[in-house]
Amino acid sequence: MICVATRQTNSGEATVAMFDVWHRPGNVHDSNGARSFILSCLSEMRQILRAVVLEVRMDCAFFSDEIVSALEALGIQCSISVPFERFVELKLRCEKRFIWRRCDRQTSFFACHWKPNCWEKQRRFIFIRTREPKQRKEPLQLGLFAPYEYGYQFKVILTNAKLCARKLLRLHNGRGAQEGILFVRLGTRRMRLIQRAGRLTSPQGRLTLPLSANPAVQTELLYYLAAGA
Repeated sequence: MICVATRQTNSGEATVAMFDVWHRPGNVHDSNGARSFILSCLSEMRQILRAVVLEVRMDCAFFSDEIVSALEALGIQCSISVPFERFVELKLRCEKRFIWRRCDRQTSFFACHWKPNCWEKQRRFIFIRTREPKQRKEPLQLGLFAPYEYGYQFKVILTNAKLCARKLLRLHNGRGAQEGILFVRLGTRRMRLIQRAGRLTSPQGRLTLPLSANPAVQTELLYYLAAGA
């Protein structure tokens, strides 16, 4: 579990810093013990940065009445992704909704107050749909025109922030962008190190994989080889 601190500069750019990390076994769900870790980080931040406004953005692993109630008790604004595929009622609301308010050319939304049956009170939920081209999985015959087919991707966000949907979506999506700054994704590692052009040779009977000269790739490969030695 990772706690990231951000600060908005006068120029509008956000500076990102790692605040705390909690390493846990891979067989433990992200929400296990999350409440105490989150509250501990927020308490320490408030002691260090007394005048700042604290905001929390989390993925659907932390969608729980316990965590939301704790944040509300501290007066902290939050936005949390909702695992809405687990809630039939939320899916039906998306399917039966005819009027969606427009954010931009691809994105529209509506808001409502709702709660799961086991929660104590209702909260604000923002339903967002984004018009995107559908992925084509069938074979594509080269040289022929293949028009795009569009469909909608849906997401639901729980929030207690008094923001319009456009600003809320921008705020919430910034969470993933910050993780991309702090950590290199596995797909990036794969493209940099594994999916590279090479040719198997056998000089003096020793199997070798020569690659094109690239000092940056060489430095990175040697780093990992040294770390694994």
